[in-house]
Amino acid sequence: MLGNRIRKGIQLQHDAPHAVLILSGGQGPGEDIPEGRAMMAWSLAHGADPSRTIAEERSRNTEENLAYSARLFPDPTGKTAIVSTRYHVLRALFISKRLHMDAVGYGSAATWYFSLNAMLREFIAFVVMTRKRQMVVLCVLLTPLWLTALAGVIQWIMPAS
Repeated sequence: MLGNRIRKGIQLQHDAPHAVLILSGGQGPGEDIPEGRAMMAWSLAHGADPSRTIAEERSRNTEENLAYSARLFPDPTGKTAIVSTRYHVLRALFISKRLHMDAVGYGSAATWYFSLNAMLREFIAFVVMTRKRQMVVLCVLLTPLWLTALAGVIQWIMPAS
C-alpha cells in the first residue's frame, strides 16, 4: 500500500513540472529509520526527481504530516496534492482545510481486507475530529423526538379536562 501511494506521488510529480514530492513520516518505536527517509529512498529508486523530492521525518500523525510538510513547500500559497490511501483522503483533506491549505486529494489503491478495518478506524477518527459538529447535527435531528416527548410529559402532568 505504501508503494502504491509513493507511485501515485511520483506520477503526479512527473505530470507537473514544478511539483515537489514531500514524503512525510517520522520514526516510530521499533523502526530503524524515519518513514519519510525510507519513502524517499524508495521513491528515488523508482523514478522520482531527486531535485524535487524532500523527506519530512518528524511527524507522528496526519495533522503533523501536513503541518510539517507545509513548512517545506517552495510556494506556501500554491496548490497542494495530498496522496494517501483511498479511505484516508477525506480526513486528510478536512485536516488540510483546518490548516488553511489549498489542497486536492488523490487516493491510492489498498487491499480490500485491510481497507475494511481501516475504514472503521477512519470513521471513528472522523467522528471524533468533528464531534462538535456531530453533536449539533444530532441535536437538530433529535429535536422532533424531544418536542414530542416534552408534549407527552406536559399532557401527563396536566391532563385535559
